[in-house]
Amino acid sequence: MSPAYKFPWKRASREDLSPYAYPGRPQNKILTSIREKEKANPAPFSDRTLIRMDNSGAPDFEKPFNFTPFLRADWVESTENLNIPVCQILGCHSTNNLDNYQPGDTFKEVLFESLHGLGIIEESSKFLVGPASKDIEMPHVRDPEVPKSGSHGPLILSQYGDWFFIKNGQQRGIIAMYLIWQKYGDKGLLKNVKVNSYIPKHAGDV
Repeated sequence: MSPAYKFPWKRASREDLSPYAYPGRPQNKILTSIREKEKANPAPFSDRTLIRMDNSGAPDFEKPFNFTPFLRADWVESTENLNIPVCQILGCHSTNNLDNYQPGDTFKEVLFESLHGLGIIEESSKFLVGPASKDIEMPHVRDPEVPKSGSHGPLILSQYGDWFFIKNGQQRGIIAMYLIWQKYGDKGLLKNVKVNSYIPKHAGDV
């Protein structure tokens, strides 16, 4: 018998989504553009549930049939940055900077109702889409009145088999996914990003 999941991996996103802006601030122009392009041509990952991965392996969330969590593995940080297919990013480790996020939300629902985009400017878009190392600080504009407008630390992903989760920089990561897909399609890559990988303790121990 197949396990029952509270949150299916794929489902139709809610309709009539309201574009979110941080209270007292106008909607970010970059996000406005992404949202309008998404309406015209939805990304293939938009109706997938954004999985919140944690140490328990997110048991309430259905994953792809070939998802490999390696839960008995040692945590190892890769020594080189990688290029990551954006369509293989499943979710985030933390959702603390996704305003209004509810477990089970799809990527599209998060795009419209959870991203504030504070600090994101045109140079941010070029950086996220381009080849520069994501270890360095993303060009952005800080709002001195809003701590969330800062981009802190490198963009880091974690790897589980062939799939990836955003470990640090969830807003940047999701915005990058849409920007890259809208420019390059299914083969779009998030370039030069640090990846933490799970590897078996012993050969064959998976």
